[in-house]
Amino acid sequence: MFGTISGMPQLNFVLVSGMKTMAMIMLFLILRVGPAAARPLANGTFLVALYADQSRSITCVSGPPGTTFEQVAWVYVPNDLGLAYVTFRFDFPENVDRTRRPVFNDLVLDAIFTDFSDGTVEWNMLFGGCPSGWIQVFSQECVLLDSQPSRIRIVGDRSLARDCNFTLNGVSAISDLSLNDPECMQVSTVSMIWSRVKTMFR
Repeated sequence: MFGTISGMPQLNFVLVSGMKTMAMIMLFLILRVGPAAARPLANGTFLVALYADQSRSITCVSGPPGTTFEQVAWVYVPNDLGLAYVTFRFDFPENVDRTRRPVFNDLVLDAIFTDFSDGTVEWNMLFGGCPSGWIQVFSQECVLLDSQPSRIRIVGDRSLARDCNFTLNGVSAISDLSLNDPECMQVSTVSMIWSRVKTMFR
C-alpha cells in the first residue's frame, strides 16, 4: 500500500509486513530523533553493499537493452551489535528500470522511501530481531534500457545504521553495481547465471 504522510508530500512509504502502523511510527520517530551526523563506532565497521547475486560476488552487469538482472542490497553489522534499522541512499541511473517490487528480508518490519531533489532516493528499513553479521536487506529485479555505461551507486556518506543499543553508526559502502562498464566487461550475464547455478549446489 502506498501513501503520503500529511504535511510531507515527498515522504512516500510502503508498509511491508506485520505490526505495520506501530513499526512505521517507530521508524519515523527514530529517524527524527537521531543526530544530524552519524557517529562511527570505535569497535567495529558497518558495511553496506550492492551485488548482482546472492553470494556477494558479482558487481558488474553487461548486456544489450532488455537484459534483466537482480540488485541485492546487503549490510554488515559487527560484533553482535544487532541491527535496528538501516538507511541506504541510492543514486539510480536513468538507463535502468526496476521491473518488480523489492523482496525484503523477513525481518524487515517496514520501509520508508524518500525522493530528494538531487535525484537520489533514500530507503529506510526497520528491522526486528536484532540480526548481526551479513544481512541481505532486499533483492529486486531490474532491466537495462540501453547499452550505455552507468552505475547503481550507494551514497555512503548519506547512508547509516542504528544498532540495537540505539547508537547511530556511519557505514562504509564497499560495492556498487557497474552496468556495461568496459572495465567490468569480463563479467557477463552468462557468468551471472552460472554463479547462481553454483550457489544452488553449495
